Amino acid sequence: MFDQPFAKQLSSLEIPILLISGEHDTLRASLEPAQALLKHGSMKVIPNQGPYICDQNPQVVADVIKVIYPVIRGDIMLIILLFIL
Repeated sequence: MFDQPFAKQLSSLEIPILLISGEHDTLRASLEPAQALLKHGSMKVIPNQGPYICDQNPQVVADVIKVIYPVIRGDIMLIILLFIL
C-alpha cells in the first residue's frame, strides 16, 4: 500500500523514542521489530488495555510518560509512536 522506507527512517533517528501499546492491541506485534531498529528506543506495554489507549484511557498513557520521563529537558525530544504501519 505504502512504499515508505520505514526501517531506514527508524534506524536514522538519533532521539529517544518511546513506543507505547496496549497489551491487547493487535498492532503490538509490530512494535518489537520497530524497537530493534531504534538506536534509543524503549517500549512500554500497558496491561489490560487494547487499541486506541490514548483515546480510551488517556490518563494511563500520561501516567506512563510521567514515570518513564520524569523530567524532559529542552534538549531531549520525546516521540510516542502508537502505531507502526
